[in-house]
Amino acid sequence: QVDIGIEVSGTAEEILADFNDHVRAGQVLAKLDSRLFDARVKQSQGVLDQAKAKLLDAEATITEKQQALAFMENARQLSGGKLPAKQDIVKAEADLKRALALKNQILGSITQAEGQLKLDQTNLVKSSIRTPIDGIVLDRKIEKGQTVAASLQTPVMFTVAKNLTEMELHVD
Repeated sequence: QVDIGIEVSGTAEEILADFNDHVRAGQVLAKLDSRLFDARVKQSQGVLDQAKAKLLDAEATITEKQQALAFMENARQLSGGKLPAKQDIVKAEADLKRALALKNQILGSITQAEGQLKLDQTNLVKSSIRTPIDGIVLDRKIEKGQTVAASLQTPVMFTVAKNLTEMELHVD
């Protein structure tokens, strides 16, 4: 027999299995209201898309700074070290380093956003309670509209037994 719980919190929207129902491994037994989970996935996708757009901007800035620095170094070489001023070249080098640092920061943001998106997608999938085994539903501890709070301990929603043809009775 297997106690089946849920790792996420929400409100039970659908109950798809009841006492004595035969169920198959992977079958959905109940679903939580998924609107909040859907919204979180969309929000995470938006954050990821924004970070990717910032990366394109940062890469364009790096190209611009590299070209400006190369132009200054070329001008300095052609002028025999007179123009532009050394201070301008130092500033151009610093601008390029800042642009490279910004790109690395944005790459970190993308990694973080991808992780959050994956987490939110996983929680969306987990908003459906599925049975891991074939069997018969022995117990259902969830009702439609019930709020499920999965904070410190995973609440048991269903109990499914694999085989009821052999039973052991303990009688006092």
